[in-house]
Amino acid sequence: MQVNQIAARLGITTRRTARAIKEMQDSGAFWFSMRWNLSLGNNTEFYLKITYDENISTKDAVNQWLLRTYPDEYWFSFYFGMEPVLFAKYVTDHFRDARDFARTVSDEAFSCSVDTLLSYPVKKFPRVGILKIQQLITDTGLD
Repeated sequence: MQVNQIAARLGITTRRTARAIKEMQDSGAFWFSMRWNLSLGNNTEFYLKITYDENISTKDAVNQWLLRTYPDEYWFSFYFGMEPVLFAKYVTDHFRDARDFARTVSDEAFSCSVDTLLSYPVKKFPRVGILKIQQLITDTGLD
């Protein structure tokens, strides 16, 4: 919601509203952030489970290779603590990209095996704090 819309609902000036929001941000009273839902729209998420040869490469080197090779599609990796395995997250237009990506990774010298993990679109639920704030706003009649 824009500041002038908030001000109109509260019945105070836009300047005063903007100042109050800035004070809340500066004080740490509120933390403003975004939550990504990469499954929305035409996006498709999948993971490659990459087992790599520790004698040839490191997890950091594999990660750097993924960043260079797929700068737009590769998002991040989770690392398995007990074995040389990482789970690389990709976001593309279609699941069929996973086959080509897996083949490219498999062809690299560091690669021992590559498995494709497909995720179903997920439902994102609002955080409890957001629900509480919304309830407080509703209770005050400002919504």
